[in-house]
Amino acid sequence: MKKKKVALTGLQLIELDACTGCGQCLKFCPVQAVTGDASISPPEKIRHFKYLLQAQGGGVLSRLFRSRKPSDEEMEKFVSALFKCTTCGVCGTVCPVGINTQKLWAALRTELIRMGKEPPGKQKDVPDVFRRRKTPYEKDVAEKPLWRPAGLKNYPSHEIGYFVGCGVSFSAPPMALGGARMLESIYGGFTMLEIEECCGFPLYVLGFEDIIESMVRKNVAGLVGQGVKKLVTTCACCMSFLTNNWPKYTGGKLPFEVVHISQEVARAVETGVVAFKKELKETVCYHDPCYISRGKPYVVEEPRRVITSIPGVIFKEMERNRQYSKCCGAGGGIRRVQDEEHTKISCEIALEVIKDAEAEGADTLAINCPACYERMHLALTKLGYETKLKIKDIMQMASEQL
Repeated sequence: MKKKKVALTGLQLIELDACTGCGQCLKFCPVQAVTGDASISPPEKIRHFKYLLQAQGGGVLSRLFRSRKPSDEEMEKFVSALFKCTTCGVCGTVCPVGINTQKLWAALRTELIRMGKEPPGKQKDVPDVFRRRKTPYEKDVAEKPLWRPAGLKNYPSHEIGYFVGCGVSFSAPPMALGGARMLESIYGGFTMLEIEECCGFPLYVLGFEDIIESMVRKNVAGLVGQGVKKLVTTCACCMSFLTNNWPKYTGGKLPFEVVHISQEVARAVETGVVAFKKELKETVCYHDPCYISRGKPYVVEEPRRVITSIPGVIFKEMERNRQYSKCCGAGGGIRRVQDEEHTKISCEIALEVIKDAEAEGADTLAINCPACYERMHLALTKLGYETKLKIKDIMQMASEQL
């Protein structure tokens, strides 16, 4: 019988064997910070997957990973650990041997899905939601433009395209409007897809690959048809997925440039196209999103330049920043499990970031990702935490100061 092809690349197979179990990643892992459960740590996930490869792969894999077959209990623990991860990638950042865990965890999930293993809770229902809704939310794709005010014009054709994203549209509408207002101030207008299907990131990160390509191709064809030469997005996960994954679904280089909104605004401020008129006499901390602070694209300085260009702002760095920033707790699909255990873990991770901003004396915590926006606001409500700290998107802040 022909063996099933393993979803991992050759490099990722080597990375699995390269893990020394040193435990350096445990000091930075957001799930470890709130659970303290080392049995679901990055090294343990890698160790359990080696067992699984030996049992499923045979041949070269059996020789590469000489280990016994995992028990049903171990298998259940491994699946739970792998899907409890936020895929923030900080474990890879601090890994002494340089394992790219942000990509590895998604690849391991893809392999489990191919083996017929189901993720926990409502994560397993995500593909069905996508097929019905074309987004990861139980809201129809046609509802995505509801954040737009009546006065905001969407040109049928324009060289500047705005890819808003599902999370921004449904979970963080102030981000969507702030981004649109900034693009208006820079370019005088832009175009958006009236039916903007999901970028595909939530499916990718959960291991469901089979329905991504059709959505990507529809989006790309629509944007090309509207004359887009530069596509701007506000979502960190969209930015990462458009840059790193869309080309492989469209057969090579994309027919337009992809940039993050903070890159566009920073450039506009520096060239004098945009000038902030109002003072904002506040101390502001900035939280780096996982998918644009670790790996590519690396967008960390431009958001800071936008914030510090607002008159009156006192900018304070949190102790962990840039590629070492903490996770907000919403990533990797953990919030899509939607049970009490995973929601509590996710919100407690978010609260760690909020407390770090408070420790710096911040009046405002500036975020740059819809998952961060949604999860930090939910954490305050869910955990009953009282704070004077304001949580705002950078473009929401910037557009208010024009």
